[in-house]
Amino acid sequence: MCKPAILARIEPVLLAQDLSSMHAQSQKSRLIDEDRLMHGMTIGQLRATAGAGGVGGVTIRAQGGGFFVEIATRSGQNTFLVKARSSEPRRFGNPSSALLVLRDAGIAIARIDATDWNPDQKDMARSRQSRADALRGAHEAAAYNQWLAAEAKAAIDDPRPSIPHDEVMAGMDADIAALSGGKKKRA
Repeated sequence: MCKPAILARIEPVLLAQDLSSMHAQSQKSRLIDEDRLMHGMTIGQLRATAGAGGVGGVTIRAQGGGFFVEIATRSGQNTFLVKARSSEPRRFGNPSSALLVLRDAGIAIARIDATDWNPDQKDMARSRQSRADALRGAHEAAAYNQWLAAEAKAAIDDPRPSIPHDEVMAGMDADIAALSGGKKKRA
């Protein structure tokens, strides 16, 4: 069977989705494969390299709907800023976010290359609202952990004598029986 016959059997919608994801993957690969010598650099590594004078220049390069930080080192190698625990290039939704990270890393001058920028391809799954929801959840969890730690410390510091577990459970059973009118629980 030849390729056109195989493709003719695939539904057009699925084919369009597959081609779209293949295009996105090839765009991402293009960033990495431009130079075989490229490797990733984390923010910590960038900060150390910049502090040692090893950064020759920085370009914030647009690709699709995102921005990536390309670093030219004094050794002649080009590299991209990558995520902390991954070799995947770190993607920024806008260049100002990348500039803030660069400034914090000790880099004050950067070029911006918007040649391949297409704002219609912006990843809306990573919206400001979803990030705000995640941060709100983290703050609520931290507040709960703080409250729980305070409750545990108060219980430990309580000067009253401890009550044995069996006495507490007998008291709870009596309270439950009184509230339910003396009815036994169903098994």
